[in-house]
Amino acid sequence: MALVSVILPSFRMGKFVSQALASVGSQTYGEWEVILVDDCGPEDGTREAVAEFANRHPSRRVKYIRNAENVGCGHSRNIAIAEASGDILACLDPDDYWGHLHLERAVSALAHADLCFCRCRSIDTHGNDMGPHLGDRIDGLIASFPSSLFRENFLLPSATVIRRRTFDEVGPFISREVASNAADWDFYLRCIARDVRITFLADESCYYRSHEGSATANYLKMTRACVCVLRKNRRAASGRMRRELSDSLHEQLCKLVYLEVSFREREGLKHAGEALRLKPTNAAPFIQVAKGLRNNWKNLR
Repeated sequence: MALVSVILPSFRMGKFVSQALASVGSQTYGEWEVILVDDCGPEDGTREAVAEFANRHPSRRVKYIRNAENVGCGHSRNIAIAEASGDILACLDPDDYWGHLHLERAVSALAHADLCFCRCRSIDTHGNDMGPHLGDRIDGLIASFPSSLFRENFLLPSATVIRRRTFDEVGPFISREVASNAADWDFYLRCIARDVRITFLADESCYYRSHEGSATANYLKMTRACVCVLRKNRRAASGRMRRELSDSLHEQLCKLVYLEVSFREREGLKHAGEALRLKPTNAAPFIQVAKGLRNNWKNLR
């Protein structure tokens, strides 16, 4: 059996991490190790949770690493992967968890692929089931893959299992200085560019927690990160991928223009100009500037 290294970056997730770890311990697949990187968060019980988990599984390698400074989720994953011994890497965010068949089915799928994703169910802060992640949209997104990935990142790190050699070929997650909170999207786009063999599992074996502390809660910050990732990957792309990334970048820039003008940030006008250079005959950037200014007027009344 191939060894699976479970990659867990953690920051301020002490109240959830025990459930994530317990889901690893309940896997029907027997060959795994855990590498958890605490990204210099507060002492919130994460260290103790890892120690308790390690005591319950003395035959497994369970490693706790604490960063000396906060470096972000993407780089924390890179640190964990550098310490990993497995031929297969399984990402798991500390506020999510897996069903007990997750690794068994993912490893089986990798017999004919380099990277696999499972479907996910959404849960709230208290663990209540909120239905399939992305609801009825998920079937269409998978059916139109990879074009759908050029428009939005609908994939979740906790649903990702990848061969180590494939990760090494594609390269590490980008740092937050490049694109905070969108390092996973950048990585998946680079996988497409390198023709990585990707498969989707029908099983909903990952449980994704949506809550105020999640990285996607700040819409303006996330939109900026998406623009950075699309801009970066568009420069390296060619043919159909470049055309579709150009369309997606234009759309995200227009969203960013509206948000920045609404918050009275001058960067909004600069991004409107960038969007116009991509599509000179498209009036959307002007429309978004007008909408943002109207928002400002309403707030002043």
